Amino acid sequence: MTDEKKATDEKKDVVDSAAAASARAAGGPEAKPKSAKPGGPRITGWAENADELAAFLEEPNLCRVGTIDRNGFAHITPAWFHWDGDVFYVGADADDAKVANIWRTRTASIEIDSDVRRKRGILARGSASIVAGRTKYEQISIPQVRRYVPNRVPREMAAKMAEKGNPVVIEVRPHSIISWGR
Repeated sequence: MTDEKKATDEKKDVVDSAAAASARAAGGPEAKPKSAKPGGPRITGWAENADELAAFLEEPNLCRVGTIDRNGFAHITPAWFHWDGDVFYVGADADDAKVANIWRTRTASIEIDSDVRRKRGILARGSASIVAGRTKYEQISIPQVRRYVPNRVPREMAAKMAEKGNPVVIEVRPHSIISWGR
């Protein structure tokens, strides 16, 4: 084991021990990530409550899609999203940089936060894939239109959105969801 690795492991042990001691001092058990359902993502924070998570994800907040470019840098773009309880769906164009990054790495992160005064949000990390075609794009756009522009006719606007460019759908299956705030 290298000295650098050993030092990192020792720091982790100190942090883990401190967190465990803090939890015990507060009279509770150590905090461990939970999974909402068997085989589901590890969830921490307020999002462990499935009803709170579902309500938060129904709010008209933009998400940010995070990928890694071919030079190893973060590539982050705002987007509308749809969550079906298992998968995040984001519409994109086949020529977008985030799509190329996902084809290459097969991973992505989704960050969603709410009004800055509430300081509340989630970060979902997981495997990602691309589904080509207007049909899927239009299908995920309908609930997005309902959320983000409720005064528009969802099916009509989704169809217009799907006519532009070369639409694809990014699917992100979270392995973990970290939440912060209240």
